[in-house]
Order: sequence, then structure tokens, then C-alpha cells
Amino acid sequence: MFNHTKLAKKPKQFLSITGLTVTQFDFLSKEIQKNYKTTEQKRLSNGKRLREIGAGRHFDLSLKDRILMLLMYYRMYTTYDMLGMIFYLDKSNVMRDIKYLEPAVKLSIPIPAKKDRKSTRLNSSHTSI
Repeated sequence: MFNHTKLAKKPKQFLSITGLTVTQFDFLSKEIQKNYKTTEQKRLSNGKRLREIGAGRHFDLSLKDRILMLLMYYRMYTTYDMLGMIFYLDKSNVMRDIKYLEPAVKLSIPIPAKKDRKSTRLNSSHTSI
């Protein structure tokens, strides 16, 4: 399975895929882990929960692997399907992992804003030469 430990053994590929050196990634992942505890507690403490925090299914990937997946997503703008194939997850799990991790990452580094789903694409009838 693809993970940060295997990729860290190839520093050039790690830099190419994430935009960070292995040392920078380790430092960043520690920062994100601090922020993640707070943001995850906030997410889980909404009034709609039926069970205690900690109950239910846990993530298949470690936090570092989920951070790696998020960095790959923003660095390469790959699809959830492709990331799912790389990390052996369903695309809905990839989307959910990224969604839950983004608030903690935003506190440590700037990440690009996602485009609005309602935005339209230009087609040939709208362009003039």
C-alpha cells in the first residue's frame, strides 16, 4: 500500500508529489496534528450526535497518510477516484478524509479555495477569436 513511509525513502519523488521535503512534511504534520485535535473535537461536538465521541468506525489511514493524500490532492489536482486507487480507499472516503482534515491544515498552511460547483465552463459558443 502507498504511504508516507515508503515515499519518504525517495526524497526527490516526495518533493515532486507533495511540494515539501521529508523534513518539512514531518514538521508540518506535527503542527497539523496539534490543530487536528481541536478541529476534530469541534466537528464532533455538534448537538446532533447520537453516540459518544470515539464511537463508530475509525479512519483506515493514519493521520500522516491522510495529510499526504491531501497534499497530493492540492499539488497534483488529481481526482478522488485516482487517490482512492493509490491509497486503497473508496472515493467517498477520500473526499470525507480531505473534508475533515482541511480545517486543521488551513490553520498551518494556506490551501487553495475550491471552485464553486455552480460555476460554468466556457464552451466554443461563448468564445470569440
